[in-house]
Amino acid sequence: MHMGVNLRPTSLKFRRTDSDESGFTIVELLVVIVVIGILAAITIISYTGISQKATVASLQSDLTNISNQLKLDQVINNNYPTTLSLANGGAGIPACLGTTTCQYTVNNNASPQTFSLFATKNGIKYHITNDSKPILYNPVVATGGTVADIGGFRIHTFTANDTFTVTSGDEVEVLVVAGGGGAGSSQASSGGGGGGGAGGLVYNPAYSITPGPLTVTIGNGGAPGTIGLNLSGTNGEDSIFSTITATGGGFGAKTGVNGGNGGSGGGGGYNGYTVVRAGGTGVAGQGNTGGSTNLLTSAGGAGGGGAGGVGGNNKIAHGGGDRGPGFAFSISGSSVTYAIGGSGGTNTPAASPVNTGKGGDAAYAAGTPYAGGSGIVIVRYPL
Repeated sequence: MHMGVNLRPTSLKFRRTDSDESGFTIVELLVVIVVIGILAAITIISYTGISQKATVASLQSDLTNISNQLKLDQVINNNYPTTLSLANGGAGIPACLGTTTCQYTVNNNASPQTFSLFATKNGIKYHITNDSKPILYNPVVATGGTVADIGGFRIHTFTANDTFTVTSGDEVEVLVVAGGGGAGSSQASSGGGGGGGAGGLVYNPAYSITPGPLTVTIGNGGAPGTIGLNLSGTNGEDSIFSTITATGGGFGAKTGVNGGNGGSGGGGGYNGYTVVRAGGTGVAGQGNTGGSTNLLTSAGGAGGGGAGGVGGNNKIAHGGGDRGPGFAFSISGSSVTYAIGGSGGTNTPAASPVNTGKGGDAAYAAGTPYAGGSGIVIVRYPL
């Protein structure tokens, strides 16, 4: 029996396993997750960028609008408003026009008058002044002096020579006041010395700084004359912050002498009923002229000039000249009046407060004359 060989290929059948079911592999799932993450990151970055641009545009618009209203108010009232609510002829500005917070400072004593305004929204802070456009605020980090945080500001107060060391930041508000001039003295038979001139006062609401140490020098007040002797006082010393120098007040004069020149001029001395004794001249932008003894029919020394006005002339009935007025600032966190002139030949002289730059009071006849007040430097910036 012949046996043949079947050469047809045998049909092979395999049983499908669970691993052959349709679905994604782990690698495929990881790829999908990575792609989704990338897309999400791109979306978040794009949204953040758009959101920040919208915030910046809002801040710039708000600050420009407020600045325009403040300037309009200044034209109407000859002063910038002391608060935002008084702007635009009293109509008021909404709280920073929708921005989160605002910090506003003004100096109507300066020439020209100035304002400074910070606005913050969504963690972004912009700044504008009376003579600038809105700019991004670079937060200040610095050390030096006595530091206090008041009303959203960090305040550095310097009452002695020191260094203001800047780590970062580009602008600060600064007040520099020099030492006041010492009062003149007179003999019992004389009509009184001149009052000391106030220390020069310089205020800058937006002073540019760069990282590094900045020198701070505090001027001492000038010495007075001597009780019972006919002696002029001495000039106050300069106060310095970086490139800003406030000039010390001029001395109050003795009998027959003109007052000394300085930040504000010292008052003229007793005229002897014969020759007018003039007050010293002040530094432009820092102070004013001292008073003169132009009333020849009366004795009495003239008042020293102040940052806010000239010193008073001598008066009838042997009255001494009035102090020249100073300027009040709240940069320290409370209102303080700086750079007042010294009284001329008064019967009620008083000691000058320290760190105010006040000119020394002179006394009538052989009364006690006083030294000028020491100076001060105050630096402030938003937290």
